[in-house]
Amino acid sequence: RLDRKEGSISGDLARIDGPARIATVSGISGTIDPVGTTAYFAPKVSKHLERYQFADTPSLTLDGQLALKGSEGNDFTVTFKSPGHARYTFLKKSLPLKAPDGTAKIVGSKLELDLRSKLFDGDVDVYGNFNLAKSENAFDAKVRVEGIDFGQLADTYEIQTESQGTFTGKAELSGQIGSLESIDAGGSAIIYNGNVFSIPVLGPLSKL
Repeated sequence: RLDRKEGSISGDLARIDGPARIATVSGISGTIDPVGTTAYFAPKVSKHLERYQFADTPSLTLDGQLALKGSEGNDFTVTFKSPGHARYTFLKKSLPLKAPDGTAKIVGSKLELDLRSKLFDGDVDVYGNFNLAKSENAFDAKVRVEGIDFGQLADTYEIQTESQGTFTGKAELSGQIGSLESIDAGGSAIIYNGNVFSIPVLGPLSKL
């Protein structure tokens, strides 16, 4: 059992094999900060979870094994779910997520992320693969949004338009982790009940 000021977790097994340099946890669950907790077992996964700033402590499960040095032997899964709010930084803007839940799984040097949440009165799903090896440092991701309030989205990304309506779309992205300029992306978008002629297609909208 592990107690922290915001909550606790408990489970069946937490074992560190020093000679083999492997940490193993099994059946661990509770309501606790995912960043601080995961840092005990998986600092690299913890660093990526820092992107999620939970207003309410989420429910967590931890299961699998992690290499204490390097990435060989990693096979570890973290799930998180919160009934409250969290914030996530995407394309250099902080997005308010409502009732987020997701899974982060690391196998070897690869991190797989699956996230679902409410955003601007709509739904958003994000699925991504991150290769954390220094020689790779690459990612690819799929993003799907449905029924998002376009006015709130435009304000967040500083898109100069008076159009309202709802935004639905999907995109596939790939590039180098931490380098916005390296992103190669494609997708489609639909705006319902909006004045599309007021949207600057080749201006501020292009960066979104």
